[in-house]
Amino acid sequence: MGEWVRAHDLLVPVPIAKAAHWERDFCPVTEPVRLLSKKIGVPWAPALVKKRPGWSQHLRRRRERKEGSEARFSGRAELLPVGAKKILLVDDILTTGSTLNQAADLLRQARGGLEIGGMAFGRTVLRGMGREGVERAARIQK
Repeated sequence: MGEWVRAHDLLVPVPIAKAAHWERDFCPVTEPVRLLSKKIGVPWAPALVKKRPGWSQHLRRRRERKEGSEARFSGRAELLPVGAKKILLVDDILTTGSTLNQAADLLRQARGGLEIGGMAFGRTVLRGMGREGVERAARIQK
């Protein structure tokens, strides 16, 4: 995985709500991204801003997650280095991929010509999926 991450020009963490940051006293994405950046030598930038908190995704159904991820972030093109073409979005938990997809769309709107990948530190298993659903979701994500 290290070489794949190093192939990117910039790491961009997906932000959490200010209230969640205050409650935890750290960001579960930004802090690990800072450490990863330092260790592998790929710069990072907070190029996304959380516009509104919204409901916690883990309490929602799949359709609600997709609908609820709309317009939660805004892109900050001024924080993207001019030479950065390959961006790696980093999130804490991947469930449906809606958050990473929306974040990628926002960065592409902020500045065209970007190749954007995504990764997460963990993966959620949706309730009621059963073993077949979990295996199908794993195949889709590959």
